[in-house]
Amino acid sequence: MYIKELELYNFRQYKGNNTINLETEEDKNILIVSGMNGFGKTNFLIALVWCLYGSDTEKVDEFFKKIVDEQGGYKRYIANSLNWSAKNEGESRFYVSVTFSDIEITAVPCQTITVIRSYDINSAEPLRLDILFDNQINELVQQEYGYELFIRDFLIPLETAKFFFFDAEKIISLADSTIKSVEERKALSKAYSEVLGIQKYEDLRESLEEIQRRFTKESATPTEQKRLVELEKLMEQNEIDLRAKELEIDDLKEKNQSLRFESNQYQNKLIKEGNKITLDELESLRRRNEDIEQENFKVLNELKDFLDLAPFAIAGESMLEISEQIEKEFSSKKIKYQDEEIENKTEEILSEIEERKRDLTEIVKPRISEFYNNTIRQLIRKHFFDILDNSSYNIQHLHDFLETERNEFNAILNNLKHSYKQRFKSTTKEYNILRSERNNIGKRLRNAESNEEDPIVSDYRRKKAETDSIIIVNENRIEYLNQEIGGIKNQQNSIKAEMSELTKKVQIATQLKQKHELTKRILGELKEFIIRFKEEKRKRFAEKIYNSLSALMHKKLIGSVEVEMIGEDIEINLKRPDNTILPKDSLSNGEKQLYATALLRALSEESGVEFPVFVDSPMQKLDPLHSEQIILSFYPNVSKQVVIFPISTKELIQEEFEKLRVFVNKTFFIDHRDGISRFEEVPVELLFSEFKTRKNHWKSS
Repeated sequence: MYIKELELYNFRQYKGNNTINLETEEDKNILIVSGMNGFGKTNFLIALVWCLYGSDTEKVDEFFKKIVDEQGGYKRYIANSLNWSAKNEGESRFYVSVTFSDIEITAVPCQTITVIRSYDINSAEPLRLDILFDNQINELVQQEYGYELFIRDFLIPLETAKFFFFDAEKIISLADSTIKSVEERKALSKAYSEVLGIQKYEDLRESLEEIQRRFTKESATPTEQKRLVELEKLMEQNEIDLRAKELEIDDLKEKNQSLRFESNQYQNKLIKEGNKITLDELESLRRRNEDIEQENFKVLNELKDFLDLAPFAIAGESMLEISEQIEKEFSSKKIKYQDEEIENKTEEILSEIEERKRDLTEIVKPRISEFYNNTIRQLIRKHFFDILDNSSYNIQHLHDFLETERNEFNAILNNLKHSYKQRFKSTTKEYNILRSERNNIGKRLRNAESNEEDPIVSDYRRKKAETDSIIIVNENRIEYLNQEIGGIKNQQNSIKAEMSELTKKVQIATQLKQKHELTKRILGELKEFIIRFKEEKRKRFAEKIYNSLSALMHKKLIGSVEVEMIGEDIEINLKRPDNTILPKDSLSNGEKQLYATALLRALSEESGVEFPVFVDSPMQKLDPLHSEQIILSFYPNVSKQVVIFPISTKELIQEEFEKLRVFVNKTFFIDHRDGISRFEEVPVELLFSEFKTRKNHWKSS
């Protein structure tokens, strides 16, 4: 599957109809769309994602969420997406159209699928979504699936979109082990599961379990059936309550986005009236404050890890005593094992001697036989085994650690001995520096608000305080709703457990027993298949990530890659050549991008699904050697359609382009004149010469 054509009509910088043909050839899979900052490269990606996912655009990735948040939330962002010039000329509608080709969908056989999402600022129902199959409407699809569901089930699932539409700088978040909250880890694991093809079997398993429950319900005794119905209704009501609370949370978050935008506007006015700092300085302070919050979160997590080890550090002498005792116990076990092995081998030798004595014609007296047996035992111990000191043989065993437990204990002890104190000091120092800087920024912002007696300033201050107060009330309500949601989910788990126990006790009616047994057998086989399938995917996925990393990285950081699949959670661990885990947050930004790139390539190869890949700012954070590896190994192989958005001569220099050129199918400029952007195809060989010709004009415009 690839995107044949993208059309933007009056969307953001793009006035009127702007169509770009993105078809590629088998051996030329790369398209380059170049333009200066502010010309519309990022809005190209936003338009594509909005066309597919609408109001869920911000759920695709943190990159898109931040863009939407900065505009005051989705409703405000999309309402302001009509091209300003077109709006001044009386137009009220904009749309984005994406045409897919080379599609294999059994349910709807067709050559092309066109998704059109439009918005009319003057309409009572401004949003409209249409899908055309070979340029025709298919009412059955609309009735059977609904267009939104069809896009997510048959084109590109929302959870997997983050792997195919991304900003190269933001993609390093995939490699950052510090960002994984429970919800983020769950979402990322679901995305892996979707791309790797695991989720469809999990969904089938759930469907079979639902069929099994239905058989059980239909064949239950009246008392059991009544209870099952009660539990079912209670679960349905809980789901309704959950949905209502989640919708209320979404609404409150949307309101708070808009309120924060208003609060920032009031603060801008206060600072402007106070004439203390410029608005650009204010924005810079805010961005730095956001960065500090993220850095502070990371440092707090590190401090928590240190505090978890603090009791062991305090009990340092006891830890050393325990270590000494553990080593004595380990040595004692080893000696005991060797001693037993000596005895067994000696007895085997003596038994063989006894067997051979039967062939003698002479009679060996018992006293002589006993003498030689004892002598042989002593000589074997003396000449073949170095066990002369058994002083620790009978030591008292207090801990009795397994080998793995002994290794873990020694790892903790070595950490405390060699690095704990220094790292704890440096992390604490970093935390204090961040806290001090955050306090200074807060003070600067507060000091910027002056003219206390000025009635205009007082009014701005009052409105800002009222707005901030509403935000706090909404945040408290969101927290309360989240607590209620947690309670309901716990109750749902209890209900499911009760239903499961009740199901085991139910006797299946004769007429349904055969169906139930068949379903049970298929379900059992499916569960076994899922286990084997996950194990195969786990091994191949890890191997492909490692192979990609080996091809991309010029230094031997990674010895192996381990993929863990525990329940619904999928975790990827990088291991050094000595088999210890390499923390991903210890990688440089460039190395993180290489890791994420390898991850994308492995996902694409292992999924077997040819999704198009779009990359903004492709070479950020990479040194020349790594850039060459990306050019030669990643872009030509990751998908049969790769669209990259570089700034020519800055994010893709001519030397890099020449290496990539053999794989390039088409090149485009986002031309920008009089505040309006449009697509313009240029011959591949003229990309850089045309850029130099147009650069001065763009600067002047």
